[in-house]
Amino acid sequence: NEECDDGAANDDGAADACRRSCVTATCGDGIIDTNEACDDGPANSDALADACRTSCRAPATITVLSPAGE
Repeated sequence: NEECDDGAANDDGAADACRRSCVTATCGDGIIDTNEACDDGPANSDALADACRTSCRAPATITVLSPAGE
């Protein structure tokens, strides 16, 4: 079953485009679409510190402050 079909406009590399396999753009497809901060496809991970999350959100950053004078 096709989720979408934009004919010649189907594109596996364009943001928000119907993919050539006639599936809608989604988190985890390796293309940064609207409302995604990142998308590394199968490399998305919630376990690796610097990886794009499986929700296509950027990993949280932690700021370490040094005591004054250092």
